[in-house]
Amino acid sequence: MQTQFTNGIRRNANWRMGLLALFIAMVTWLAAPQAALAATFTVTKTPDTNDGACNADCSLREAIIAANAAPGADVITLPAGTYTLSRSGVDNTAANGDLDVTDALTINGAGQGTTIIQAGTSSAMAIDRIFSFNPFGSAAGFAVSLNNLTIRNGKNSNAFATQENDGGCFDFDGGTAGTGSLSLTNVTVSNCETVDGSGGGFVIFFPAGGTAILNNITVQNNLAHRPAATTGLGNGGGFMVSGAGGPATLTINNSLIDNNRALDVVTTSGGAVLGAIGGGIAIGGPNNPAISLNYQIHGTRITNNQAGGEGGGINSRAGLTIDNVGGTALFSNNQAGKDGGALWLRHPSQTTTISKVTFTNNGAVNLGGGIRSSNGDGQILNISFSRFANNTAAGGKGSGLSTYAAVVNAANNWWSCSTGPTAAPCDTAQIDIDNTNPAGTLNFMPWLRLNLTAATNPLVTGQSTGLTADFLTNSNNGAVALSNLDVLLGLPVTWSSVGGTLSGQHTTIQANGTATANYQATAAAAGNHAVAKVDNDGTTTGSNVRSLTVNKANTTATISADTPDPSLFGQVVTVNYNVTVNTPTGNVTTGNVTVSDGVNSCTGTVAAGTCNIALSTVGARTLTATYAGDANFNGSTSAGIAHTVNKADTTTTITADTPDPSTVGQAVTVNFSVVASAPGAGTPTGNVTVSDGVDSCTTTAAAGTCNLTLTTAGARTLTVTYAGDSNFNGSTSAGADHTVITPPTATPTDTPTNTPVPPTATPTDTPTNTPTNTPVPPTATP
Repeated sequence: MQTQFTNGIRRNANWRMGLLALFIAMVTWLAAPQAALAATFTVTKTPDTNDGACNADCSLREAIIAANAAPGADVITLPAGTYTLSRSGVDNTAANGDLDVTDALTINGAGQGTTIIQAGTSSAMAIDRIFSFNPFGSAAGFAVSLNNLTIRNGKNSNAFATQENDGGCFDFDGGTAGTGSLSLTNVTVSNCETVDGSGGGFVIFFPAGGTAILNNITVQNNLAHRPAATTGLGNGGGFMVSGAGGPATLTINNSLIDNNRALDVVTTSGGAVLGAIGGGIAIGGPNNPAISLNYQIHGTRITNNQAGGEGGGINSRAGLTIDNVGGTALFSNNQAGKDGGALWLRHPSQTTTISKVTFTNNGAVNLGGGIRSSNGDGQILNISFSRFANNTAAGGKGSGLSTYAAVVNAANNWWSCSTGPTAAPCDTAQIDIDNTNPAGTLNFMPWLRLNLTAATNPLVTGQSTGLTADFLTNSNNGAVALSNLDVLLGLPVTWSSVGGTLSGQHTTIQANGTATANYQATAAAAGNHAVAKVDNDGTTTGSNVRSLTVNKANTTATISADTPDPSLFGQVVTVNYNVTVNTPTGNVTTGNVTVSDGVNSCTGTVAAGTCNIALSTVGARTLTATYAGDANFNGSTSAGIAHTVNKADTTTTITADTPDPSTVGQAVTVNFSVVASAPGAGTPTGNVTVSDGVDSCTTTAAAGTCNLTLTTAGARTLTVTYAGDSNFNGSTSAGADHTVITPPTATPTDTPTNTPVPPTATPTDTPTNTPTNTPVPPTATP
């Protein structure tokens, strides 16, 4: 049946009115003689037969007909199985086509996934919709209850003109007195469609009011459609609730409305482009403001639905209460061809209250990627402790929420980042000023934010501190009760840091509303910080970024060993040192250390832990190790340690004595060396004396040579004695043999008889006189 969505009046085609009156009269007459006692019928077979009786051989159709004929609230027990309607035809007696229910009825299946009622193997093969509860709204109203079953593959092929065109799987009417009630518990409605109407899955009419309670239902993969040639639209892809002509109650608990579509788009003769509304659910408002409606949606997931116009998830002209009581409240991946990707609201003088609901990844081609609160005098939207993340509005206004001509109170919500809904990367909340409507009011302050704190700040290099990220305060630093953080608990947290390393990070927001990590400072530099990121939080600014001051750490240098001690002049001493951090305790591994006694020094790296120093000052010395510091650590000097440097021994050696033999009185050049004996080192200074025990010469050790005149003939022993100096001990060389001979004494045996007369020099003369006597060496006598 078709409803005018704005006022909820279910209008029947005139040509059907006479038939309706006759039908009502027949039902009343048949029912009058019978006692209004409930009957129970058990279906025994799956084929769609109609032999006029429900007995041991009873089909679902036969049970429906029997229940209609039995006054009172009847019960049909429907075992597990697939019940496929096959009797095509048009009537309102359940004999053919859909199953018309004209009296109070409960159908109990064996399970949501095991008892299946279908109008065909697919909606394309369907013979009709599956149920019509209170056809034409002819009865005052009665109770219908469906439990533990699936209704699928229905197709309402009726044209708009028939006024029976709404509801792909079934329609329900609250009746002329508004006393009808619909209860669905553990029911799936799937793969149903209309070809020229609304309510792809089903439709609920409240012409005079009524009640619908939907518990743990799944409405999935349904389609509402009307031909493109018409100016009407197929609204409510999942289901539609008509406008109410009397007090009405709608309660949806812990349900899933998924992947339903109302995609029609038409262009009116005036050029306006209209799109079908309510991809998941389309909800009509009261026919007049005085009518009281109680519409509530608890713990329900509205996902992956699409609308050609407003309200990809839900389009409502009635005030709603939406919360997470009894389950997860979620609007995700819904899309609207115009406004309100997840939710579109327009309900004058009514209030919608939303609490602890998540809106994520919804999109609108125009405004309000998450919610669009449209114009309406006296319309109020209260939303709190909800989450908006990654919603988009291609039209540029309100990726999270857009409103005009309404009062929106949106304090204490999470807009996907900690800096608030005024700009990206947060989802935004904005007023859209319409030229023909007064601007509404929007208050989104304060907002929920992730606040990161450090247990210790400032730090020094190497020091650790605990980090805590929490949602326990809002942007005004007001306390937020843990019980109001349902939509944020369990969300992923990513961490990063500059100038430090992180460990022990929680990867999700914990049940206490916090996530913790440890930060250890590794660099003393400007700009050090830690970041805890949820959703689209930034990494440079915001309460989720904590600046950390890291100063250089103080150090202590120590000498742990100096080997050998005592040492000798010039000897290499190995000095072991260490540099530790004062607070926190630990070792420094970078930079250089210089070891010194005030005269000599050596330098090594901290990592080496040792350097070799040759000490050149004899006596008591004091060694210190000085750490120069680096970019992260302050320098330090160790306490002095005592060290003794003794004189080094020497070795003196005669290397040559020339000539050997020599004669008495002849100068003999004696070459020598004076060197430090290992492990001493260095160059000895001072004097050296060369002696044969009688004669001596003295020179410096550096000269390396001394001329000694020996006056005693015979075999001599030469020694070189180094006297030592302030740094070296003296030493005497081994003796070197040397021979000294006495020069011969001349004894003449002949004397010249002729005295040479110098010749008279003439140019041509040659000497004629030469000595005639040659001296003969004397003969040695003992």
